[in-house]
Amino acid sequence: MKNNKGITLIALVITIIVLLILAGVAIAMLSGDNGILTRASDSKVANFIGAKKDEVNMAAAEGITEFYEKKYVTEDLTAADTVQALVETKITAVKTATEANDKEDITVNLTTTGSTHTVVISSKSKPDLNSTGTIDTDGKITWVDKLKK
Repeated sequence: MKNNKGITLIALVITIIVLLILAGVAIAMLSGDNGILTRASDSKVANFIGAKKDEVNMAAAEGITEFYEKKYVTEDLTAADTVQALVETKITAVKTATEANDKEDITVNLTTTGSTHTVVISSKSKPDLNSTGTIDTDGKITWVDKLKK
């Protein structure tokens, strides 16, 4: 009798087919619209937008504080010193600082249409991911997030 050592051709072909199937599944999980890499990239952008939202909220709080300080402490409130105007001034400073930092992928836009004041924070690389805030007459910002595709 022969002493056969090794694997058969059929076993080798089946092993290669199983490895190709596993590789295909792994590639599909990594790439694509719902792949791990895309979701990680979207999460990174959402994190940056959230950080910038916190910065804008802090600026709005500073504007509200400045308004009440002028109104009740120093008593030098002028007609132009509304809560919205002071909040917008602080948010404009955040916008300017963001634009000056070329490394940031985030944009801050402040628009006024009639009595509606809106702040939009979005990504340059993924503009469909954004957060929109409306500033009310008390300086409070109400946010609507679109951070998922």
